[in-house]
Amino acid sequence: MTATLQAHPATAGLAQAAAELTVDTAIRERALANPARIALVQDERRLSYGELQSRVERLCHVLERLGVGRRDRIAVLSENRTEFVESILAAATLGAIVACQNWRQSDAELDHCLRLVEPCLVLASPRYVNRLSGIPHGARHVVAFGDEYERLLAKADDSHFASRSQPEDHLLILYTSGTTGYPMGAAISHRAEIARAAIAMADGQLFPGRGTITWSPLYHIGGTDPTLGELMNGDTTFIVDGFQPTQLLEIMARETLGNVTLMPASIGRVIEELRRTGLRPKSLMTCGAMADLVPRHQIGEVTSLLNARFRNTFGATETGGPPASGHLIPIGSTPERLSKLQSSYCRIRLVDEEDRDVADGTPGEVLFRGPSLFSGYWNAPEVNAEDFRGGWFHMGDMMVRNPDGTLD
Repeated sequence: MTATLQAHPATAGLAQAAAELTVDTAIRERALANPARIALVQDERRLSYGELQSRVERLCHVLERLGVGRRDRIAVLSENRTEFVESILAAATLGAIVACQNWRQSDAELDHCLRLVEPCLVLASPRYVNRLSGIPHGARHVVAFGDEYERLLAKADDSHFASRSQPEDHLLILYTSGTTGYPMGAAISHRAEIARAAIAMADGQLFPGRGTITWSPLYHIGGTDPTLGELMNGDTTFIVDGFQPTQLLEIMARETLGNVTLMPASIGRVIEELRRTGLRPKSLMTCGAMADLVPRHQIGEVTSLLNARFRNTFGATETGGPPASGHLIPIGSTPERLSKLQSSYCRIRLVDEEDRDVADGTPGEVLFRGPSLFSGYWNAPEVNAEDFRGGWFHMGDMMVRNPDGTLD
C-alpha cells in the first residue's frame, strides 16, 4: 500500500496564508515589528516605517474616496519622491496598479502610454503636472504631489485599511519596447516583486540590515525593484532625484549600504567625483550593473575606489534581475571576459529558430521561466501569445552556454 500524506488543518491554513503574501502585507509587517526604524530618506525628510504606514493608509482612504478600486490603474508622472513610493504601496493595498510614466518621453509617447492603461487617476509632481494639460489622458482626477496631496492626507481617515490584494494581482506597469519596438506596458505582480527581492538576496545583491540609494528613476526596475526589496526587508532607502554624484557619494560616506546601482554611463562621472572629493564609502557591498557596457578599466577603478564588487548583470523589465545576474566581479579586477552566471531560482533554455534546444557553444535565443517573471504585456494578447509560446518567455536575446555553465 502506498502511504499518503495529508495536510493537518492548521498547516493547511499556514500554507494558504503564506501563499497570500503581498508586497503591502510584507511591508506592513515590518512597520508593526519595528515602527521607529527609518524606511525612506529624501534630503531632510525622514520617514519611519510607522509614519510611512500611517501615510499609506491615509492615502488608501483618499484613493478609495476618489473611486480607485481593485485592478484600476493609477498613473504616476513624477521624478523620484517619497510620495511616489507611498503611491505604489497604497495601490498595493487597494489591489490597484501603478503605471509608472517615463517623464523623458515626448508628449506623443506619453499620450500613447497613458491611453494604453486608461488610468482612473493621475498623480503628478509639480514639475510635470502641467504636461498633462495637453494630453487627453481620460483620468477622472489629477492630484499633484506637494500641497494638494498633503491637504488630502491631512483630512483623510487614519483608520486601518485592510489589504485587498492577492499575489498574482498586477502591482506595477513599467514601459518597455518589449519585442515590438514601441512602448508596451509590462505588468509586474506582487509575486514577481517578492521573488525578485528573494533572488537578489540569494545572489548577494540585496543585503538585510543594509540600506540602498534609489537614484535610478522609479519608472524603471533599477528604481522600483531595489526600493521595494529594501522595504520588504525592513531597511532604509535613500531617495535621490536623479543622478547627482556628489550627493550619492556623501550618502555612501555616511551610511552602511548593501548595493548601489550605477548605470554604465554614470561610472566615469562617479570615478571623477571620487577622485575630486576624496569621499569613500563607509561600508558598501556591491555596485554597478550591465558590465558589458562599461569600459573594462573603469570596472577595476570604480570597484577599487568604492571597495565593492561589481554586478555583472543580464536582466530585463520583464524578468527582473534574472535570468543571468549571479556573477560579481572582484574588487580591482579588469576582466577580459564577462561571462554571466545564471540567477538563482530560475530556468533558462537556449533555442534555435524552431524552439529546439541548442548544444553548448551554439548561439540560441534565451527562454526564461521563474517566479520573478512578469505577467504579460498590458492589453497585448497577440504579443503575449507569441512571446509566451510553449510555456516559456521568449526574451529575444541571443546567448551561448559555455562548458562550465556560464553564459556569453
